[in-house]
Amino acid sequence: MNYYAKLIAYLKTPSKCYIPKCKAECCTNVPLPEGFVESKRGRIQRPILYAAKLGKNSPSDDFDSFIYNTTQNPIQLMRVNGKIKPIIPPEILEKMDPLPLDSQIAYLRIIYKPYENYCPFMTKFRKCAVYEERPAICREYGTLTDKQNQCSLKASPLEIIKDFIEIAKFALLHPFKNPYK
Repeated sequence: MNYYAKLIAYLKTPSKCYIPKCKAECCTNVPLPEGFVESKRGRIQRPILYAAKLGKNSPSDDFDSFIYNTTQNPIQLMRVNGKIKPIIPPEILEKMDPLPLDSQIAYLRIIYKPYENYCPFMTKFRKCAVYEERPAICREYGTLTDKQNQCSLKASPLEIIKDFIEIAKFALLHPFKNPYK
């Protein structure tokens, strides 16, 4: 393979985390270690409505984890008899009742999507307010080989370059508007 072919392959291979593309989907329903939120209370960016205790997130953990709900959504995660379960309002259950299971799951995803439960440390620009001190679950995401730990929304360097060009064009035409909205 010559130099140009290698360069083109590099530019087209998705390999980078790029928040404008993925909208920080990896930072939704993050199980944070017990005590972490309390120790970083001054850096919380989103109001916490309640916390659902998960217990041990991984067999290697020596601490309990919590999911902190930051969005008032119709479907909440709660611990019931030692297991995390979605609590679904009766009006949503009625609509789901005649649907087959696959359709019920798809319906729940559609309902839940506008209420994504972002990490309490996610800023309005979708940046992490505790990035330098983030917990292991956040540092390791996307670096391990197991399938659930892989980001499917990575961007290629070429996609990022094209996006920056579009943002620059937008900024020249609309100097006082946010290009990410």
